[in-house]
Amino acid sequence: MKFTRYSSSILLAGASALAISIAAPAAMAQDEEAASDARTLNTIVVTTQKRDESIQDVPIAVSAFDPEALDRLNISTGQDLQFNIPNFQASQGNFSAGSISIRGIANAAVGASSDAAVGTHINGVPASGSFVLETEFYDMERIEILRGPQGTLYGRNATGGVLNAVTAKPQLGEYSGKIDGSYGEFSNKKLTGFLNVPVGENFAARIAGFYLKRDGYSTAILPDGSSNKVDGRDLWALRATIGGDLTERASFWASYERYEEDSTRTRSTKQLCTKDDRPFPFNQGCVPFETDGLGYARNADGSPVEIAPGFGTVNTAGTLGGVLASSLGLYSGFGVDSNAGATTSTDLREFKTNLIPEFNAKSDRLQAEFQYEMDNYPTRSV
Repeated sequence: MKFTRYSSSILLAGASALAISIAAPAAMAQDEEAASDARTLNTIVVTTQKRDESIQDVPIAVSAFDPEALDRLNISTGQDLQFNIPNFQASQGNFSAGSISIRGIANAAVGASSDAAVGTHINGVPASGSFVLETEFYDMERIEILRGPQGTLYGRNATGGVLNAVTAKPQLGEYSGKIDGSYGEFSNKKLTGFLNVPVGENFAARIAGFYLKRDGYSTAILPDGSSNKVDGRDLWALRATIGGDLTERASFWASYERYEEDSTRTRSTKQLCTKDDRPFPFNQGCVPFETDGLGYARNADGSPVEIAPGFGTVNTAGTLGGVLASSLGLYSGFGVDSNAGATTSTDLREFKTNLIPEFNAKSDRLQAEFQYEMDNYPTRSV
């Protein structure tokens, strides 16, 4: 009876307020649902324990990257992983294969035949660590990195952990393909792609490829005064995979990959030097700090006084070659510097060398896997 005393406009306003109060909880529910979806982690299936599991259920310190994450984080080689994984480092070794370190555990031996401290695998099969670091990732299913000792699951050479690169497998009943290309400075041309084709109802084939060619951006000056452009790359890889279901429980896949590279990459960048003029055996070739007599100058807290390195040349008396030459009588005595009076270019992309660097690599990889699902046992691969 009270509402009869209000005008129709007031009644309409009340109805609008009622409608808003009813719609607000629904809108809030949608916002909460969207926020919940944003907080939900994408499920990544990994095989770190030799079986398919969600990464959230694996009781191991593991990092995994699917193709979307690799693209988003711009991870194209094994060395790019160190910028996205804690306690992981990758670098070139001294005159040997690449070196991977996890939690400070690495192999620093100078020799390609020495045992690795971190296992590197491709589809669960042991591979050379340098191959994973040198080539580019293309058409990958995921990259897995296990931190900590993994000898129980992966055997020897896994004291620090394991890096496992899993390639993409054929998809049944699906026609799909993709091609990505780019062009950049120094005539950098890069092309990647794949093609997935079903073969009948139970089988499929997948072909993936990668190509990279780039001109050199550094200048190597030879003893005769001539120069050559180096640090160029020329490599390609091609992978063919076929697989499918043999029965309701049995499946398989087989893959062949060819990789070739003929580049002029240098082992390290240009190194600056301030010549060390002290006599043998105190000579170190280049001085890392300011010197005061035969000792290092120190700050008030006892730390060495650092200086910016110059563009001088290394004192050969402080190098292994200089010491051996003096010992063999090729020099008149210790302390002789065959680089006396020489300097290096102030251009960081220009250096002197006795030879043009070459990097040649070639590999053929043939892999196959058979899976059979037994009663009361999880799927295992062999």
